[in-house]
Amino acid sequence: MQRAMLYCVLGMGLFLQAHAQNTFNNRYDPLQQNRPDFAWGIEQTENDGFLVISVSPWSDSITYNAVITLTEINEFGVTLNVSRFVDVGYRNFPGWSNTSDRSSTGSIVFGGSRGYGGDPSMACIYVVDPNGVVLNQYVYGIPDYYWIGRQAKHTSDGGYVLVGDYTDIDNVSVFLIKTDSNGEQEWVQTYGGPYNDYVGAVGLDGVGGYYLGGEYGTTSGNLDFWLKRVDGSGNQIWNRTWGSGYTEPNAHLETLADGHVVVASAWRWENYNTGRSRLYMAKLDSADGSFIWQHYYGVATVNTTFFAVKEVTPGGDLIAAGQAAAPGTALDDRGVMLRTNSDGDSLWMRYYSYQS
Repeated sequence: MQRAMLYCVLGMGLFLQAHAQNTFNNRYDPLQQNRPDFAWGIEQTENDGFLVISVSPWSDSITYNAVITLTEINEFGVTLNVSRFVDVGYRNFPGWSNTSDRSSTGSIVFGGSRGYGGDPSMACIYVVDPNGVVLNQYVYGIPDYYWIGRQAKHTSDGGYVLVGDYTDIDNVSVFLIKTDSNGEQEWVQTYGGPYNDYVGAVGLDGVGGYYLGGEYGTTSGNLDFWLKRVDGSGNQIWNRTWGSGYTEPNAHLETLADGHVVVASAWRWENYNTGRSRLYMAKLDSADGSFIWQHYYGVATVNTTFFAVKEVTPGGDLIAAGQAAAPGTALDDRGVMLRTNSDGDSLWMRYYSYQS
């Protein structure tokens, strides 16, 4: 299998606000074990470099397990340092796309999970310094249930918030955990309906509450986009589900400077077996979740979705990043990046692939 960390498009999407002048297109094998690596988080450091958060298989003479690796690179893409988080006896995984968040002091927090052997996993918050050294790991959940942390954020009071999903006896539901600055759980709220539900994104609403983005099960075989706003205690303010009638991917979100929220994902164009989708973004009103605008981008292709969206400048253009099969190709998956104005109108869209 190829050994690669394919995070360059996500990284560019997250950090164009830094106006970096350097570009690079690299692959990395952080542990040099010639095994697959998957990177789902990247944060800019104070020295204009980047810290990449990934999961890597690790083996030595005693163990074989999944470990979290943190790769520090400079603004030219040169590796400066690789750290391996050692959690003896446990497998550890970072959360899903855009799993991390950097504070004003430079520390980085990300969501994830840990498990032992075949036992159910527990959700985790990891706090690391800009060089990739894990300072703290906080563990949450209920024994004998599967708890998976997807994304974490710093909160305005110095604490953290973590979202993810958990499996109980009947189905999959979602959770929101709020902690203090020491990682001590202050409260947890759970949400969901009669079918499987998932959440992969959390955003601060600017007034002490949160947005949650994910997928809501409308039937046993269908998932719609799901966006929920809750107050500072996790109580629902409003709830919105929508979709094409086919299963939609996760609703990745970003809180905008005006307090409203933008969702980036893909709109399912055909049934699951065919699998073609169009890239999609929508801006929703903070007051009630009503649509301010919705747009589709590009043609319907397979394996297509956005994973992250950011404002380039407060109130200005948007950048979304993800993957898609390039037009005119079959299964040639590539990175894709879209830049729009603040109304979601496309300014340009580019496809990227690794060039050795």
